Amino acid sequence: MGIDAGLLINSKDEDGDLTCPVCDGIVWAPLITTCCRSLLCEACMEGKRCCPMCEKRVDPYFSVEGLFECEDADARDLARKLKRVQLRCRYGCSWSGAYSTVDAHFKQCPQARSECSFKAAGCTFSGPRAVVVAHMEECPVARVACPQCGLEMFRRELADHDKDWVCPCRPVDCPQCSEVVLLRLLPDHEDECPRKLVPCEYCAETIELCTVAKHRQTCLRAPVPCVHCGDMFPREEVENHSSQCLARPVLCDACGKSMYARQLEEHEAGECQEQLDPCQSCGERIRRGDMRDHLETVCPQEVVPCPVPQCPDRLRRCEFESHLQQNTLSHFMALAGALSRAEERIAALESEVKDLRGSSRPVTAPRLPATPPRKRSASPRLPCQLPPLPPK
Repeated sequence: MGIDAGLLINSKDEDGDLTCPVCDGIVWAPLITTCCRSLLCEACMEGKRCCPMCEKRVDPYFSVEGLFECEDADARDLARKLKRVQLRCRYGCSWSGAYSTVDAHFKQCPQARSECSFKAAGCTFSGPRAVVVAHMEECPVARVACPQCGLEMFRRELADHDKDWVCPCRPVDCPQCSEVVLLRLLPDHEDECPRKLVPCEYCAETIELCTVAKHRQTCLRAPVPCVHCGDMFPREEVENHSSQCLARPVLCDACGKSMYARQLEEHEAGECQEQLDPCQSCGERIRRGDMRDHLETVCPQEVVPCPVPQCPDRLRRCEFESHLQQNTLSHFMALAGALSRAEERIAALESEVKDLRGSSRPVTAPRLPATPPRKRSASPRLPCQLPPLPPK
């Protein structure tokens, strides 16, 4: 399609040398036929199989050639003449310039008619190039990438992609701590959010995640170790346990010896000599280390033999005085008989010794039978005095 002759500035095509005979405009993208040397627009020859001037069949590969590439003199003259042509912009802008620069201007002229580049996607917008360029910045069917995640989509889908919690890289506020995080990281952040409300694993009280460690230091149900045995108990129970723990150190009330509580009962039952035990006879509480002496010498209810060797009676120590008073005569006769027998034995021994002295054999003392050491008397000194023995 040629250029309107009214756009010429400094000259007119009076000879018609530069006019396309098909469109009657100044030739644009000029071609020259080899048959009749006619000058035509490239657009006017598109799809034609014969020359529009001489109607001869034209070989599209060899019978048409560009004007500026021809080597003959006429073609060079036409090319030089065409290059000197000055034109105004066909779209009405203020531009003017040489023929050779028209093509470059038309490609960027802001008033040139243009269509949206996204026509294939369904956009029907057209208009001046400057308006189309501005339109393409907002074209709803333009393919754009999400500025957060890079996903490509139609521009009309971008708003819904961003606002409907679809974009995984959209910055959002954590509903608990208000920290700005990416949408795709929000689930992980919510699990670790310091303001997340969680139940205490011991007392079930709802607390913030950032205060869990501090809460455990005061939680009544949190396990803490006993200071004595090391076993774990709830904080509200550990004090009561510690006061009864079998591993706590204690002192024996009687002897003051230090030991573990688990050993105290056994110690008090057998080992401790300072423990007060009831006497099995009189019931009086006596120090365990003195119990034997108490039974052997003091206990008034202990059953012991009568201190008179010849008396077969066994009675309580508290009954000695009455027993001796009631049996004075029998005790006296028993002692007298024992004394008489002892004197007779002594006389027999003296006689035997005398006989031995008169013999020629060496005198050896008779071997007396071994007698066990005399035990401590089990009875105290009697308060009463025995009467003197009667004369022989």
